[in-house]
Amino acid sequence: MDVKIPKPGDRGEHVKVLQRRLLELGHPLPQWGADGIYSWTGETAAAVRNWQEEYHVDGTLDADEWMAMLPPNEGAPLNKPEPLDGQKAIVAEYGEPWLDVQGWWKRYGAPADIGDAYRHIAKRGKIWVNRDIVGTVQSVFGKIAAAGMAEEIQSYDGCFSVRRKRGYADNWSVHTWALAIDINAATNALGTEPTLREEIVRAFTSEGWTWGGAWSRPDGMHFQYARGI
Repeated sequence: MDVKIPKPGDRGEHVKVLQRRLLELGHPLPQWGADGIYSWTGETAAAVRNWQEEYHVDGTLDADEWMAMLPPNEGAPLNKPEPLDGQKAIVAEYGEPWLDVQGWWKRYGAPADIGDAYRHIAKRGKIWVNRDIVGTVQSVFGKIAAAGMAEEIQSYDGCFSVRRKRGYADNWSVHTWALAIDINAATNALGTEPTLREEIVRAFTSEGWTWGGAWSRPDGMHFQYARGI
């Protein structure tokens, strides 16, 4: 089950969730309020653009922006727990997000401030991840920036996505629990020779992350804070 992201032309409860959140964040909807209607030219799209501020403003929401729009766990701990081993251990710790995606995110989602060096890939210099890996995410991206490699990360391609693991009908992707990060997807596609710089890979692996580029079927874009899955 993927997160249903409100988009212009949509109607329904997921649009009301967006509109109520816009109101909570101080973006008024004076004419219609939370009416469940999201049009290209209406006040909801205007409020979305205001929320986006100067970064990639287009009046629509991508997956990460929608996760950011929902109220995350701002009090996330900055500790770094050990990576969990296997799907059973992850489910025991974090439950089954597919049963209530938005409810799960409200409990476990949190912003990781990776800094101004990454404004070219991350709106406001933040990405949204599992609350328990905020500390290690910030450390990893800090190491990459300190090595002068921030510009080598040309795209941030997501963290939280509730979906099955590609090619494995019975297994869930580690992205399901927001414990995986994809970067530079365009040049590191699944099954192709990875192109990431060694310094970037080392910044992750030195923190206990597993790199998909070392798998028998390389997935060079993929890093996960979990083992055995």
